[in-house]
Amino acid sequence: MKEEKDNTDYIEDLEEWQDNQYNPGHYLGGKIPGNILHCGRPKMIGMTLIGIGFMTLFPFVLGIINVFQSDESLLPVEYILEFIHIAAFGAFSLVMIINGIRKIIGGTKKIPN
Repeated sequence: MKEEKDNTDYIEDLEEWQDNQYNPGHYLGGKIPGNILHCGRPKMIGMTLIGIGFMTLFPFVLGIINVFQSDESLLPVEYILEFIHIAAFGAFSLVMIINGIRKIIGGTKKIPN
């Protein structure tokens, strides 16, 4: 059974990556570079993603309210463009919130050596 790698030796992994970053084939044998192995603070990144998601959810909700309260007669093309614009905000905010929750729940996972 393989031993799990501890996150405390990230400096040694970083130094190894700096020494071998231009060595072709060094990381092809299943070695993972240190900057990917030690990815930082996932809970803080997750909270940031959720915050960005909720900030972009606000224009989405305002756009939906504006479309339903609008008494202007728009051409069908303008309705389609307005729908695409609003749907883009909604999709972006949904993706950000989901990925933020996944980062918070997943946290840092130890990668086997």
